[in-house]
Formats: sequence, C-alpha cells, structure tokens
Amino acid sequence: MWIFLNNAFISVVGHDSDESLLLVRARLRGDIERAFERGDAPIVPDVVETPHADYRFRATVSVEEFAWIVSNMPEEIDYPNFKDSIPKSDRARHSAYMSVWDVMSREQEREHRLEEARPKSILDVKPRKKSPLRNGPIEWPF
Repeated sequence: MWIFLNNAFISVVGHDSDESLLLVRARLRGDIERAFERGDAPIVPDVVETPHADYRFRATVSVEEFAWIVSNMPEEIDYPNFKDSIPKSDRARHSAYMSVWDVMSREQEREHRLEEARPKSILDVKPRKKSPLRNGPIEWPF
C-alpha cells in the first residue's frame, strides 16, 4: 500500500515472517516518523536505515498499531486541494507528487479513450465486411 501524505510518503507491506506485523518503508529520511505523528499516537516506530535496499528507511509495526494510525488520518484533512497542502518549503516533494499526479492523469485519459472507443452494445457494432457466403454469417470485429 502506498500512502501519500502532504509531508510524507510511505509504502506498507506484509512482514515476511510474521502475519501480525507490517513493514513500513520510506525513501526519504523522516517520512516514517512524520506519517506516525498523529497527535496522541500510541507508538513511535524504530526506524532502521537500509542504504542499499530499494526503500532506504524501514520500520516494523503491528497491524493493530498501523490500523489505528491510518484510521485517524482523515481527521487531519483540513484542505480542499491535496497538492496545495504540500508545504511550500518542500519543493522536491511537491515536484515528485506532481510527477505521480501527471502519470495517473494520463492513465485516466488513456482509459477514457478506450472506453469511448469500445462498443456499448452489440447494436453499436458494425460488421467489417459481408461474409463471402451468400446470406451466411457476418464477421464481427471481436
């Protein structure tokens, strides 16, 4: 699971040896800590730096602790536009998030074009050509 916060980006996956635990990963220093700064948060995860791994920073938390953290995140949404809520001082994060926004926007447009081109019913499908068989079956484009 990827979670984009206005001051942190984390990736959360199942722990490889304990189903009751999750591995929280981040690419940037401080992102895990900021993601867990939730007012009266019950935990402060121990973050380990793994310089040669795909995510440089990692922490292990219980499923229950993570569920509590995530369930309280909506209470902190006080903005009408997520992109505008990213701190102005964090230009690198804003730029990275805009790159993700742009990729997903293009994917939305691609999907929309495919949906528009797809026949809505069999009645919308026009035969490509008549069958060489006299009064035989029509070849459909699918």
